[in-house]
Amino acid sequence: MQRRILTAAATALALGALAPCPSVCADEVRLKDGTVIKGIINSVENGTLSITPGYNAEDPSKSFKFKTEDIQTFTTEEALFVGTAAEEKKTFDNVTHGKVEATANGIRILTSTGTTLAPVSQVKAAWRTAKDSPQARQLQKLEHKWDAEVFTDLRGKSGNSDQIGASVGFTATNTGPEDTLRFYGRYNYYRTDGNKSADDLVAGADYDSRFTEQFLWFARTNNGYNRINLMDFYSETAAGGGVMLLNEKDHKLELRVGVGYRHETRANNTYLDKPSLYAESKYQIAWEWGQFEDRLNCMPVLDEFGNFILKHEAYVEFPIARTSNWKIRMGVSNEYNSRPLPGVKSLDTTYFTRIVFSFK
Repeated sequence: MQRRILTAAATALALGALAPCPSVCADEVRLKDGTVIKGIINSVENGTLSITPGYNAEDPSKSFKFKTEDIQTFTTEEALFVGTAAEEKKTFDNVTHGKVEATANGIRILTSTGTTLAPVSQVKAAWRTAKDSPQARQLQKLEHKWDAEVFTDLRGKSGNSDQIGASVGFTATNTGPEDTLRFYGRYNYYRTDGNKSADDLVAGADYDSRFTEQFLWFARTNNGYNRINLMDFYSETAAGGGVMLLNEKDHKLELRVGVGYRHETRANNTYLDKPSLYAESKYQIAWEWGQFEDRLNCMPVLDEFGNFILKHEAYVEFPIARTSNWKIRMGVSNEYNSRPLPGVKSLDTTYFTRIVFSFK
């Protein structure tokens, strides 16, 4: 008998340890079909209520969403901002701040000055703090934000051949609600057995503006030199339109097409000045542990499609020791010129491992 009592007590203690604390499951949503969900109510927006269940309370992104038309009532442990209006309206015209209780026909909002009753169908918005209000979030969306990163890789080798060199670069991106402006630059210099094996610089800018979530227009310029390829200076400009074939938070695929212009000043005193076409693809996918990116663009001369430049870069990137600023980037870069100068190979391939520091 005593053994059974001890076993029951141990089981009760184990269940108590596993159960979330009352404060975590303080809010409650009751659906019209009788289902009850306990957790933390995050918001009501565009006819949808978001609630994070107790076991995911530390991660609001892992929330459940329910249409308000399917909700019978809901309650909150803490005060909530609730915006209400007549059922036929899409936006709210009255805001009440208080603890929410359930009623037979909807909700009751308890405020310091009284009580407000409303059916759930009249709840157009709800938010927890003033900074989470629809107006505040809308202003945040209109803001342009800068993100920047710098990167480098150093290489050295001795033995059958000696090699030393470095690559440094940066990107600076200004992102707004409907457009993105990106500046970038990179310089490579390497020596192998006392001779230069890499000496090139590239710098440019890229701008795009979205008509809708799917369609956009863009303009870009890419400039630099490559001493090894006997290119004293080159400039590639392009403009056109694009489409987002995938446009999810962590999964994107963008295609661009347009017209451009290629200028080249070569070491043998020859030049190229011709209009061209432009095509580009950009693929991105992110996971919890890192991300992958693949870029490919091609610029054929307009009156001679066999004369083109093809550039490709793909890499995987992941944080160092779970930091948000320091990352390792490993990938490959290819550049193919269908009309290289005499003595210069058509294809250049570079494998790289870079240390990246990003900041805002």
